[in-house]
Amino acid sequence: MLYLMYKKQITKEVILKEELASPMTLINSKLDMWVGVIFLAATVLFMAFTSIPGFNVELWVIAGVLASILLVYNIIIDIIHCKSPEPSKLKEIFSSLPYSIIPFLLSLFILVSTLTDTGLFEVIGRNIARLTNISTPIAICVFGVIATIFGNLLNSIPASVALVPIINSLNHPKLLGPIYSSIIGSNLTALFTPLGSLAGIMWIGLLRGNHVKLGFAEFMKIGFIVTPITLALTLTVLMIELLLW
Repeated sequence: MLYLMYKKQITKEVILKEELASPMTLINSKLDMWVGVIFLAATVLFMAFTSIPGFNVELWVIAGVLASILLVYNIIIDIIHCKSPEPSKLKEIFSSLPYSIIPFLLSLFILVSTLTDTGLFEVIGRNIARLTNISTPIAICVFGVIATIFGNLLNSIPASVALVPIINSLNHPKLLGPIYSSIIGSNLTALFTPLGSLAGIMWIGLLRGNHVKLGFAEFMKIGFIVTPITLALTLTVLMIELLLW
């Protein structure tokens, strides 16, 4: 879909600036690059291991430990090059962190936790159950749409937290449909508005930092076309898979 919409722009010949012709020349330290790649790969790998029975380690523990080791590595590098005229790595790291996002996300999680404690999401779940108990395809459609809407109102991660008590309050015999459709919906939120995901918010910040203008209205104009079609096709595939298997 995106290819069809942007076919003219994609097929245009791109003339790179001289400094971009050889990307490797832009890397200041190949050692730092490989250390970063290794730690990123290790993080993804260990997080994947959490789905294995017996590997009972929380995701935040994995991310925290590896981030701490990487922080120690950068401290050591700074100590070794303390007399170098180059700027401190730690200073560069901490100055480039997206601090403005932290209060935003914290406020959303506090809001979701408060609403969860009041039992609001359980009440919503019991009311939704009247529809979802009719059939698995209806349950898949309902939760796919709800997850997409919630994700754009609350951001995908807090929305996923909010959906847990809703799904738990269901009496539907087959919960795989609601669970997978909720995952699909919460992941597609980023296609509709940048607020739908943390990556989208950070991406908008990077664009502004590089003086690239992209308004919410322009983003949503494309998202309004792409999201419903993508959601419908994905939920249809999920229905077929669950009916066959």
